[in-house]
Amino acid sequence: MRFHKQPQTHSIYLLVVAITRTTLSLFFRGESYGANRVPKTGSYLLTGNHLSYFDPPAFGASLHRDVFYFARKTLFKTKIGNWTLSRLNTIPVDRDGSDASAMKRVFGLLKQEQGLILFPEGTRSEDGYPKPAQPGVGLMACRTKVAVIPAKIIGTFQVWNRYMKIPNFFYPVDILYGAPMLPSEYDPGESHPDRYQEAANRIMERINALKCPKRMEI
Repeated sequence: MRFHKQPQTHSIYLLVVAITRTTLSLFFRGESYGANRVPKTGSYLLTGNHLSYFDPPAFGASLHRDVFYFARKTLFKTKIGNWTLSRLNTIPVDRDGSDASAMKRVFGLLKQEQGLILFPEGTRSEDGYPKPAQPGVGLMACRTKVAVIPAKIIGTFQVWNRYMKIPNFFYPVDILYGAPMLPSEYDPGESHPDRYQEAANRIMERINALKCPKRMEI
């Protein structure tokens, strides 16, 4: 897979991508389906389910171009945390999502034709099953009007869920990418009484509908 390096890409990011790809190949021998549905150029939102600590790097490593992420502001408080995360295309954000500076940076990145990974559920699953989508992803999609790529990761709950201190190696991890959603598919319109929640629900439905062709899912 050829990796399209963006101007902002730091060498630390590329190193982490390479390590994650090697880890996926050696220990979590699953498959990636439909990664070519992610546009090689232009802005987009990649929206995925969230099962594990491992989801963000796994999604990022399976793409052919770099991508940006959200992380809690508290993770940036230490010098090492700030130094590392700032080099990994990570945007600090308040947990409650009411962070105007983070939103402004996101809009700026999308104007620069970058991509951003979002997890509509807002947090990792407690039991391996999907949680309801939060309206934040709907707000961001409706306000930016960019293509939304639904994606699904399978197996990472068994690999490294919120209750595990160390990863469980050698469990297969599969990543699926769906067809891009245009604004007309996710945005119910400004007159809808719960516009952003409805958009988030539509996006989450597309994520949940993705099926791995080779194995059963939890």
